[in-house]
Amino acid sequence: MEIRLLKYFLAVAQEGSISKAANVLHITQPTLSRQIKTFENRLGAVLFDRDNNMELTDSGMLLKDRAQEILQIVTQTEREFENHQNLLFNGHVSFGIIEGTGSTIFSQLVESFQRKHSEVTYDIFTGTGDDISDRIDKGLIHIGILIEPINVKKYNTIPLKKPESWGVLIHKDHYLAHLNSLQPNDLIEEPLFISGRAPVIRKISEWFNKDIEDLNIKGHYNLLSNMALLVERKIGIAMSTEAAGLKYQTENTKFIPLESVSKSDSMLAWKKKRILSPTVEEFIKHSKKILE
Repeated sequence: MEIRLLKYFLAVAQEGSISKAANVLHITQPTLSRQIKTFENRLGAVLFDRDNNMELTDSGMLLKDRAQEILQIVTQTEREFENHQNLLFNGHVSFGIIEGTGSTIFSQLVESFQRKHSEVTYDIFTGTGDDISDRIDKGLIHIGILIEPINVKKYNTIPLKKPESWGVLIHKDHYLAHLNSLQPNDLIEEPLFISGRAPVIRKISEWFNKDIEDLNIKGHYNLLSNMALLVERKIGIAMSTEAAGLKYQTENTKFIPLESVSKSDSMLAWKKKRILSPTVEEFIKHSKKILE
């Protein structure tokens, strides 16, 4: 599968037309149309619905996700070879960061590293622990900040030393908002928004000592930002880590800790047995001095 054809395909998918994509790619429209048709013939699949404004078919949607990952890996590999040639002077580091304490620590690490190596550039992805670990495994990012519960056996890690507490983001008008902490019985009947991650769901189920199906789960989320808006509109209560909850707390909402729930450790993590560029190695070395 040629990288050039993947780039052509993505350009058409993003622009929504052959003519617009041809302008972006600086090639003629007939040439691009012919290349896309050749690509479809090689794959044995129709990628675009030409009778419906070049919308992606199911095969096209599948290829789009794969193509984006492939091209990101290609870019990442090219940068890593550049890093080996340029050592630290023009290196690049890519991160995956969860919402929470990790975001603050990440900014501190980058700030102090940037003072020493001002030419280094960064790619930053924010997502769930599952998103980030998946991207580390695929080589799409170098380093991730993860939070338990998560399987960290396949990673080298540096603990961040500040465990994450758990609680809820709740509207200030709610009858529970005057409490300083909450017990399972306080929330047993309340409409809850919780993380969609399976390990977090298990943790919540253990804290309530009930099957998750027995709780009043209003919905699931991956990042708290949108849920915070629903809490502000009194749609429900969002369970989250303290750092994420406080980040999205407003004048109309309040974060309340949970009683008797174990704290979760967060950590800097990177794939074991993976060859890293000098820039990434230096960033890890720098982080160890600060964090350990």
